[in-house]
Amino acid sequence: RRVHGGSSLCVCHICVVFFLLSSSPLAVTDRLGGSHQRSHFYPMGNCRSWRASRYKANVEKESTRPTASLPLPGDDIVTCIAPSYNDNEFFCGGDDRLVRLYDFATGEIVRTYAGHKHCINQIVASSRGGQEVFFTAARDTTIKQWRKHETESLQTFHGHELTVQSITASTDASCLFSGSRDNTVRLWDVTTGKNISQVNISQNLPTVVRWLPNENAAVQCSEDLVLRIWDLSGGQIKIAQQMSGATNIPLCCDISADGRYILTGSKGFDGVGTEAKIWDRRMEKVLREFHGHEQAIEGCVFLESSRTGFHQNLIATASKDKGIRLWNSDSGEQLTLQQPSNSPLTSLSSSVQSNGSVLLFAASTQPSVHVFNVNSQHTLQLLTQSAVS
Repeated sequence: RRVHGGSSLCVCHICVVFFLLSSSPLAVTDRLGGSHQRSHFYPMGNCRSWRASRYKANVEKESTRPTASLPLPGDDIVTCIAPSYNDNEFFCGGDDRLVRLYDFATGEIVRTYAGHKHCINQIVASSRGGQEVFFTAARDTTIKQWRKHETESLQTFHGHELTVQSITASTDASCLFSGSRDNTVRLWDVTTGKNISQVNISQNLPTVVRWLPNENAAVQCSEDLVLRIWDLSGGQIKIAQQMSGATNIPLCCDISADGRYILTGSKGFDGVGTEAKIWDRRMEKVLREFHGHEQAIEGCVFLESSRTGFHQNLIATASKDKGIRLWNSDSGEQLTLQQPSNSPLTSLSSSVQSNGSVLLFAASTQPSVHVFNVNSQHTLQLLTQSAVS
């Protein structure tokens, strides 16, 4: 059975983070699959910061050759990438308005989906009624639902007035939550396609939204530097919690399986404001920062050790500085720096395959897509990629 993390990333952007924490075991429910899992977390205590040394980083630029090559994902920037529920498959979308389904084991593009009129900002895979479906958010102000095996969209959600920046689905895919540059967040009934609730806050420009596991609630990051938790119970959107402490715009986030920890990646330049942060909802503060990237972090995901079998707790980040970094989330030590291409990275997501292997999926502006295996030595093995200069 597949277990997925994220991507979410926000996902017109790419910042990805694996978060493997361990302490006293907490029973949780898998966000996507709904089965009971065990996760482990260390209480972080006071905020700690680690700045990576460029001299000590384990840089793996071409340490592992890809086992196969993939067809190019069109001629335009790839903005988002997300794993399918099936082993060896993933979706990607971008500026050419198309979604492509790849099988990286065969090196083929299995299917291409057309329907949006402008750039695709995010893809969210889910399961509904025993069938794999996925949702897309785009700059054409719409959200679409698709069946994996059909190239025509199943449904279009209308209501936003500007680009839909991010979407997230409830565990059973019965509801969607979206954030747009029209300053609104909206709740949608997937069955009817209707917008059942919305909130408009001045200067609240959402960058990413993520559904909280085991709760009828969602996290939203925005350009006003406030992290908001929205209560979505009863079909209404109500503010439940707000956290301040972001000094730069969060471009992506992921959530731990128990819903307590939030991981964000920030927009910055030349090493300033380019950090990843772990937030504690109960303590309502930043627990730890990770410095090292030189440009904006564009996507983040995390996986618990119960899912990966690793003995250390890890996070992974991907950035416009062309690097994917793997960190020890407890010590703050940077473990690996991988530079898969000569172009900025735009998205990162993760998946645990049925054989237990932990994969990272990355996209870039080149355009290109890359698939990595995260091995037990906490390094990244490049499995396959599209053409790279």
